[in-house]
Amino acid sequence: MKTFSVNAVAELLERDRATVIRALRETPPDAMDRRQPRWKMATAVAALERHNRANSDDTLGGNDPALAAAYAKLDEAIEAMEIAPSLEDRRSMAINSVKPLLAATDRMLRTAGIVAGQDAELVHLRADHLGFVMLRTFERPCQWSLNEARKAIGV
Repeated sequence: MKTFSVNAVAELLERDRATVIRALRETPPDAMDRRQPRWKMATAVAALERHNRANSDDTLGGNDPALAAAYAKLDEAIEAMEIAPSLEDRRSMAINSVKPLLAATDRMLRTAGIVAGQDAELVHLRADHLGFVMLRTFERPCQWSLNEARKAIGV
C-alpha cells in the first residue's frame, strides 16, 4: 500500500499545502510512518473533493441549489452504502442506489456548467475527473478494483 505525506500529496496533485492540510484535517490517516500520518492517494483525493465541495463556488453547485442538493443526496447515499453490514449489501446499494444518483448528478453538473457559459470541453473534463474520483469511493467498501468499479457503476 503506497501512502503519501501531506507534502507529497500537495506536490503530486499540484495543490497548495495549506489546502491539503485543511482537506485532510478530519480524515484519519491510512498509515503512520515514524509517527507521521500518511494517506493513500484515493483517500487524499476524496478528502480534497469533499473540501472543495464544502468550499465551492458555482462550479460545483455552491450557487445552484438543485445541484448542491443533488450532491448532498449523493453524499448521504454513499455514507449509507459505506456502513451497510455486508459486502453484498454494499455492492447492491452501490449499483441500485448510488449509481443512479451519481449519473443524475453528473448530468446536472454538465448541464449547469454549460448553461453558466463555461467552456464545454472544460465542463466535460471536470465532470469526467469528478466521475473518476467518485469511482474511487467504491473500491474500499465494495472491495472492487478500479476496473471492477468502472464496470459495475458504468462511468
